[in-house]
Amino acid sequence: MAISMRRTSTGSSWSDLTLVVVGLAVASAIELAILRTFTRTAIHIPALNALQEPYEVLSKGGRYAYFVAVALMLPAMAMLAHQSGRRGFAALLGVLLFAAVAAGAAAGVGGRLILDWATLTAIVVLAGGLAIQSPRRAAALPLASFGLAFAMSGAYSAAPDFAEAGANVEFPGWLLDGAEISGLAFALTAPLIASGRGDRAARWTGLAIGGLALLVFLGNGSTSRFLLLWNVGLSGILPGFLYAAAAGTLSYTVVALARSGRGLEAAGLGLLITGGIGLHSTYQSGLVVAGLAALWAGTLAAAQAGEGAEARAETPDAEPQQSPASFAATS
Repeated sequence: MAISMRRTSTGSSWSDLTLVVVGLAVASAIELAILRTFTRTAIHIPALNALQEPYEVLSKGGRYAYFVAVALMLPAMAMLAHQSGRRGFAALLGVLLFAAVAAGAAAGVGGRLILDWATLTAIVVLAGGLAIQSPRRAAALPLASFGLAFAMSGAYSAAPDFAEAGANVEFPGWLLDGAEISGLAFALTAPLIASGRGDRAARWTGLAIGGLALLVFLGNGSTSRFLLLWNVGLSGILPGFLYAAAAGTLSYTVVALARSGRGLEAAGLGLLITGGIGLHSTYQSGLVVAGLAALWAGTLAAAQAGEGAEARAETPDAEPQQSPASFAATS
């Protein structure tokens, strides 16, 4: 009975964590689609004044999604730190470091220099630790590529922090090119995280999103690259079909993970997409930290499930117990 209750409690905690992280991923995706994409391109809509009321309603919906995402971020990080920290000290360290510096910045303690570099450290520790500890060795490539892209982009953009602190420090421009290539490498190799052939729905989703992205790049390349820079942190200096392929492979991987019962990892990858690469804001950095921690927790959940299956296979079948009624009848 005690074993059964413990298993039920463990399963419930994983379900609660998945629900919160999926909610955070969905809210951040809505915020990305409305606030960071639609409202920035609405100026190109003809006769926008005639659509002012629907525009305001949609904008309010985007702001509401943003507030929901911010409200879910704190409990999500607390739950992820609790679950991931059981077997992953690096995951616990990364989440707690970011939470501490973000809380300090909100309270006016510490400057921008501390916040930016502590954020970079937290994300590099999370991505690097996850790439090393992941039981799926092939997944190390996209995870390490993401960590490298974020580190190079963030380091370049954080250089002015030293100038504000009185130090003359400059970083070479090739860091941005390296971040661009590493970011694309992460997206194009993301299917390795799923570690298996996705079903038809995943493949069709990837083809549809990739084809749509290609049409957008071909139709208005300049606006597409501005949105890519603002939302994802990539400048779009490479041919547009590469970014379209990256959109397709990321979409494929999210759907493949979700449809294979790995919803926590699917939500984690979605948070990396909505968070972007580089130091955009504390909110987006928080999405990235939560996404990496969710991927870590997802691998932990899969490992625990595998250990549970092995334990059940090694345990001999229990002898059937006689009911009181049958015992009395045989007596």
